[in-house]
Amino acid sequence: MYSQNHGCQKVLIIGLDGCRPDALREAFTPHLDELIRVAAFSERGQAGTITDSGPGWASILTGVWHDKHGVRTNAFDGANLERYPHFFCRLKEIRPTAYAVSIVHWGPIAKHLVAGADVSLERPSDIGVARQARQILRDLDPMWSSSSSTTLTLPGIKRGSTRAVVRIAGRLSKRMLMSEKC
Repeated sequence: MYSQNHGCQKVLIIGLDGCRPDALREAFTPHLDELIRVAAFSERGQAGTITDSGPGWASILTGVWHDKHGVRTNAFDGANLERYPHFFCRLKEIRPTAYAVSIVHWGPIAKHLVAGADVSLERPSDIGVARQARQILRDLDPMWSSSSSTTLTLPGIKRGSTRAVVRIAGRLSKRMLMSEKC
């Protein structure tokens, strides 16, 4: 999501791997709803024809399809990420002073995909990702932040994690809306 708030340009990517748009619409997320209203958002975003997390996240974070980045499985074998790096690398080419943060639950994103980040963290749970993101948004106020959560592709979805993660995403979006620093 992109927001131009208080004259600042900020990007916050909240990735909910496996979260359907209809589930997001039905969830009570007033802050996320407000961010969606004033920022860029799409329910029709596509990450390619391979539905594994690795190829999907590679497409999202590099900006190219699997035929270019080479990630076709969650093992990341055959990846061409030197030629098609994480978008943080492109950001740093244009804005060297931009502060880029990545916080993930699914370790292979941090291990194989993240490059160019000032801070790259892996947390053992969605709640841990959300808490760390909230702390960074509060304390450091990064210009660009990538926060992804992938538990939704695991059996935990049966325990209601979709609702919990969407609620946390809403709280993070409130932080971004209220931030005044650039």
